[in-house]
Amino acid sequence: MPPLPPAVPRRPRRAAGFTLIEIMVVVAIIGLLATLVAPNVIKYLRSSKVTVTQAKLKGLKQPIQQYYMNHSRVPESLDELMAEDELNMKEAYIESREEILDAWGNEIVFERMSNSKYDLISLGADGVEGGDADDRDLHLFESPTSGDLPSGK
Repeated sequence: MPPLPPAVPRRPRRAAGFTLIEIMVVVAIIGLLATLVAPNVIKYLRSSKVTVTQAKLKGLKQPIQQYYMNHSRVPESLDELMAEDELNMKEAYIESREEILDAWGNEIVFERMSNSKYDLISLGADGVEGGDADDRDLHLFESPTSGDLPSGK
């Protein structure tokens, strides 16, 4: 039997895993991406709340028009739409309080101008009259006098 070759000294095996520098590079890249992407995402989230609120304002037109058809007048407040009504087959015109909250959780303001004119207003993200950007007030109708019924357009 031939003699065994001399033992080759082996380097100690390196432990599996990432080095501190590799982890720092990955964290830096994630941080850079977050600073570039986050402002755009936040902007779209804010604009989506405006869109949702506008849809809720338009969605409240139908129960108000139905109330008008039954009573020949618009309600005094949105709370009247949540009460059971004999003229509406003992059902409420609105099923839940959620329907009269805007996307920011503020109650939608019902402004009754006459027996047949009204406006629905969201006070925006800040919940205070006036403001700019997503704090601005949103109205169902461009001008308050355009809220005539029965068409409500």
